Formats: sequence, structure tokens, C-alpha cells
Amino acid sequence: MEEIFQYWFILKRRWFPTLSIFLVTMSIVAINIVQKQPIYQAKGRILFKKNHAASSVLNVEVRNQLESLTSNSVINTQAEIIKSLPLARKTIDALHLSQTPEGLAGSISVINIDSTDIIEVAYKSEDPDEATKITNMVMENYINDHIELQRAEIKAAGEFVAEQLPKIEQQVVQAEKELRNFKEQNNIINLNLETDSIANYLATLNQEKLLVVADLSAVSAKVSDLQQLFGATDLNMTLNIGIVSGSPGVQEAFTSLREIQEKLALEQTRFLDDHPTIIDLKSKKAALEAILQKRIQQASIGQEWGADQVVDMSPQSLQDSLLRDLAAAETERSSLEQKLIALRELEAIYQRRAAQVPQLEQQQRELERQLQVYQSTYEILLKRLQELRVTENQTIGNAQIIESATTPQNPIGSGKTADLIRGGILGILLGGAIAWVLESADKSMKSVEDVKKILSYPPLGNIPRFPQIKKTNEGFIFLPSSAENLHEHIPAIVTQDESCSSVTEAFRTLHTNIRFLNLDNQLKTCVVSSSIPREGKSTIVANLGTVMAQQGRQVLIVDADMRRPVQHNIWKISNEVGLSNVLTSQNEFHSAVVEVSQNLAVLPAGVIPPNPLVLLDSSQMAILMNMWTQHYDFVIFDSPPLNITADATILSKMVNGLLFVVKIDTVDSYQLNRAKEIMEQSELNILGLVINSIPVSDSGYEYYEYYQTKQKAGVRN
Repeated sequence: MEEIFQYWFILKRRWFPTLSIFLVTMSIVAINIVQKQPIYQAKGRILFKKNHAASSVLNVEVRNQLESLTSNSVINTQAEIIKSLPLARKTIDALHLSQTPEGLAGSISVINIDSTDIIEVAYKSEDPDEATKITNMVMENYINDHIELQRAEIKAAGEFVAEQLPKIEQQVVQAEKELRNFKEQNNIINLNLETDSIANYLATLNQEKLLVVADLSAVSAKVSDLQQLFGATDLNMTLNIGIVSGSPGVQEAFTSLREIQEKLALEQTRFLDDHPTIIDLKSKKAALEAILQKRIQQASIGQEWGADQVVDMSPQSLQDSLLRDLAAAETERSSLEQKLIALRELEAIYQRRAAQVPQLEQQQRELERQLQVYQSTYEILLKRLQELRVTENQTIGNAQIIESATTPQNPIGSGKTADLIRGGILGILLGGAIAWVLESADKSMKSVEDVKKILSYPPLGNIPRFPQIKKTNEGFIFLPSSAENLHEHIPAIVTQDESCSSVTEAFRTLHTNIRFLNLDNQLKTCVVSSSIPREGKSTIVANLGTVMAQQGRQVLIVDADMRRPVQHNIWKISNEVGLSNVLTSQNEFHSAVVEVSQNLAVLPAGVIPPNPLVLLDSSQMAILMNMWTQHYDFVIFDSPPLNITADATILSKMVNGLLFVVKIDTVDSYQLNRAKEIMEQSELNILGLVINSIPVSDSGYEYYEYYQTKQKAGVRN
């Protein structure tokens, strides 16, 4: 809200250039409106249907009927395409128009008819035939481009598919090769049948193995029993006994020994042991035993055998039969053991194969699945390629003209009202822009807030703009004026001429604020100065002194501006004798001072000296200052501006303080900052600020004026 008020104040201050620009703009618009020709508008309509995605590689369908759209975003997109620059260039080339593509595109209007899939294309022109031709050509070019775009999409999709087919075919061949190599390397014909066959064969092997184990157990028991009959601990010993006993020499010696033993046993029944026959038989027996033992040693292999271990191996003997049974049983046992080993090895082989089958099946399935994917992709792409080639030749797009533009017979209007409104808005914007530019370029202080941003001294008074007073037979007439030229027309002592004005009340407020600045040590002297000339400081001095005098205080106004004095003009007194004459001892103070009203005296500047600064900084000035403070309640010095001379700085060191005047719309920020720098460097005692020439509406005294007017009217009635 504050910014809005700021803009309004800017327009108020810059009303003249703003109004001038506005009037010039409206004049130009009015001239154009008078010269403007009637406008004709040609319209055509285009119907949109749903895009059946003919360019989709994975879902191409050949259709002759278009489906309804479901989203307005598609229509909005197509509307922007109709207004695009390429389409405008084609229209210009086709009709040999002199317009620019940008101008033509900006003149084409495209409107989506609510709740339909129809858009309306329109063009305005002063020539109805031209409007019709341009509208129809724009729609025709759009339809042609739309169909070409659809076909280009399908063609691009077909080229992509044709490019991918050889790659997919190569992948199919490679996948088939990998599957074939896998089967060859692992001897695979049909893993499912092989799995069943292995399971059946393992069951058969297991059953056969159980039978062999049973037979082997029976044969092993038979062999063990036969070994025990021969008194051997193992099969090798039994077989060696059989080999030794079966030797012809051993068997012959064994037979002879057995005969001698039988004969000896018979003879011992007949004779005593010392009988020669017995002795002879014993001798023969010993000899035969030695021979038998020798022959046993010769027949045995790597083992010592005793004669008592030799058995009868005659073909008719039981030992021979048993030994043959043992040999046969041992042979059968050995055969069964070998068969069992072979069965176990074969079972292990098939078990290992069976353990490999799941992994082989997984690998085979992966290879087959990869091959199937490649084959399926190849078949799909091949089918899509054929469909795309058919669709490319049958594409008709998803837009069609349902209503061509016809030549309009009646104009739609000249657009004068709209141009007038646009001109008014443009004038306001241009005027506001000029006002803003002027305001930005103008660095002068425009409000109290602008002054406060630079100077932080307390504001003691806000003086409204002085009214210009014209004295007539009927009284005073107040006219707007500025303070700096007030004395050129009439005395600018408003506080004396009009005691009930807002200006007078502002000076009374200033006087009150000065009195309450320092209650403990009452102020008696002050210097009034400003940054630059024409800020109204002399008028401020005159009116402030008048208000103080009206309050019963003895006041002296000293015109210390001995370069461009003003006080003698304001009070209409002589300036032949003044401050300069008193300081140079040419005249006494009493002869130079002038009583201008009750309680108010004025000391003019006097003759302009060659160097006023020397006089102001003299001891005589200090003596006079001391005398004035004794005889007067308050002394006000009207001094030159701070930025021009050092007079005000010298005087400010002699008095209680400086009253600094700032005039709105006169001083700028640079000058004000310069004055601030001087005051800070000189360490002056600044009593406060007096803001001069504030509009009555901004100063807070607008209601006072209204109140005083009503009060006077009531008195007269």
C-alpha cells in the first residue's frame, strides 16, 4: 500500500509531463482510428481424431477410421503448430504475400471450441478475399504437413525395424549355434528321456547289485568252509597245500610213505620194536619221510610245509574233490567280486550323470529361452515391417478440414473501441514511465522522509508552502506560490498578515519546539542557514521572529548575510546602515537597528564589505553578541548557505546552535550530503531541522485550514 501511495505522489509531482504524454498518445491513436479501414475475418474449422499410433513399432494397426480424442492437450499442441513460423513461411511463399512470418503467425487466431475436438482457424484483414485465401492456405498447409509428418514417423519406424532385423537374425543364428555346441559337448539328445532312462537303469543296477551281493556272500561262506577242512587260514595256503599235495613226486612219496606206515603198523602188532623187520620198516619210513619232505620243499613256493600237511590227492580221493570245489568256489567268488565292482562303478557313473542333469537342464533351458526370445523378436519385427510398409501408403493423418473459409460479406468492426482502450492504457503506461524516469533523474528532496534518510537531526518544524497574498480593498486574497519569490511580490511575513493560516500555525509550532529544546539552559541565540540559496531561510527568519515577538518576547533579527542580504527587502527598510557599519565602528548599533513591530527589531546587513568573514570572526562581533543577549530575549541570525561560504560555520560557534532549513523540491541529495559533511566536520550544535515548502496535504495542516475556514464562516453568519 505504501508503494502505491508513493507512485501516486510521483504522478502528482510529475502531472504535467505525464498528462502531456498521455494526450500525445491518445492523439496518435485517434488519428489512426480515423484512418483505420473496416476489418474482415475469415474462419475455417479442422476436426481432430485420436492418433491410432500408426508409428508405433510394437503396435501398428491399419485403420481407415479415426478415433475421438480424449485430451485437450493434443488440440492445444496442434493449435500452436498452426501458428508456427514454418507454416507461416509456407503460406507467404504460396500466396506471394509481403508480410513477415512473425507478423502473419501473430495475426492467425486458433480457438478450441468448447467440449469438442474441433478448432477454429481465423484471420483478419482489410481485404475479405485475402483473409479467405490466407485462412484456407494455412489449413491446407497444416493438413499436408500433418500427413507428411505421420508418414515420416511411420517411415522412420520402418527403417528402424529394417535396420534391426539383420542384427536379430544374427542373434538367432548365434543362439542356435550355442545350443547345438552345448548338446554336443554334453552328449545330450533328450534330457527328459535321459533322466527317465537313468532312473530306470539305476533301479535295475541296484537290484542286480543286491543279487550279486547275495551270491557273493554264499560263495564266500562256501570258500571259508572248504578252507577250514584243509586246515588253512586263508585261501592261498589252501591252494598251496593242494598244489604241493598234487605234485607227482610228493604224491608218490606220500603213497609210499603211507604204505610203509601201514605195513609198519601191521608188523608192530606182530613184532617188537627191536625186531629187524620193525627196524627196517622204521628205517624205510624215515627215508621216505626225508624224501617226502625234500620233495615238498621242492614243490612248495616261498613257504615251509610239513609232511603232515600233505593230503591225498588221488583222483578218487575226497581231498581232490574238495579242492576242486574250493577252486571253483573261489573262481566264482572272484568273478562275483569283479561283477560287483563293475556294477558299483557303473552305478557311480550314472549317479554322476544324474547329478549333472539338473544343471544341464537349467543351462539348456536358458539357451532355449534365449533362442526363443530372439526368434520371437525376429518374427514380430518382420511382421511389423510388413505392416509399416502397408500403413505408410494408407496414412491419412488424424486431422481433416470440415469447413473451409468463405469470403466474409460483412466486416466484424474496425476495432476502434479496442484501439481506444489500448491507446489509453499505453498512454497511461508511457506517462507513468516518463514520470518515473524524471523522478529517478531528479535527485531533489521530495518529501520529509527523503530528508530524514540523509539527516538524522530532529525535525522542529514543517512549514507548508506559503500562499501568495494579494492585498485588495476587500482584504487579503491567498494564491498558491512558493516562498523564494514571495518577497518579489509582497512582504512574505504571513505570520503578521494572516494570523489564522496554517503557515502561521506551523511557525508557532516551530517556536514552541525551540523553546522546549533545553529547559535547564534556555536558548537565546541561533543561526538559521541552509545548504544552498533559495531555500527560504530568510523568510523563515522573518516569520519565526514575528511569531516570537507576538508571544511577548524581545526579538532581534540580524541579517548576517553580508553577501546577498534579504531582510531589508522583506521588511522594506533601508540597508544603508547595518551590521557591517557597526562592526567597522562607522555607526552605533542603536542608529542601525530598526524597530519593525512591537517587540521585534531588525539589524540589516548594511553596506556589503569586501571580506564579510573577517568581520564576523572579529572581537567586535563577540562584544556585540554579548550585548545583544543582555538586551534581547532571543537573537536570530540570517546567515549565508553552508555550502557557499564559511560565514554560517563561524557564527554557529558563537551562538547556542544552528537551525538548518531544507526546502522540498529545491535541494538535492548531493547538496544535502555536502552540508551534512560540513556540519559534522565543524562539530556544530544543530538544534534541528526546518522542512520548508511542504504541501498542505502532506504537512498535516489541511484540516486546520478547513477548520479555520468553517470558523470564519460561522462568525460571519
